[in-house]
Amino acid sequence: MSQRRQSREIALQALFHLEFNKDLEFTSCLNTFKTNFKADPEVWKYALMLLNGVNEHQKTIDGLIKSFSKNWSLDRMSLVDLSLLRLSTFELKVMNPPAPMEVVINEALEIAKRYSSKDSSSFINGILDQISKS
Repeated sequence: MSQRRQSREIALQALFHLEFNKDLEFTSCLNTFKTNFKADPEVWKYALMLLNGVNEHQKTIDGLIKSFSKNWSLDRMSLVDLSLLRLSTFELKVMNPPAPMEVVINEALEIAKRYSSKDSSSFINGILDQISKS
């Protein structure tokens, strides 16, 4: 598994954890994950950049996701799918410079296959494809 994939998976799990535990402080969650998940410093560097970026720009990211998820409100989406969409949208539209569209979408689909339902890949692909073209 590539270091970037590891970073994305750690970030996904932390975002899910934060979404599932609304009372948990962001910094506390990060410290818990760093204590319990052993990874190379470069893996953590990218994961933390993703997490901080999503945390800082969540309103903008959620606005993009909402505008391209027809008939789906954010609260109806599975927490795994929503967290993965947030990470990917950050990489595609907010991160400077943005990550390559093909890489971000492929990584999101592969991670969705591992952590979400069988229908999630097509749902995530459709939204990310529209976001990437906007």
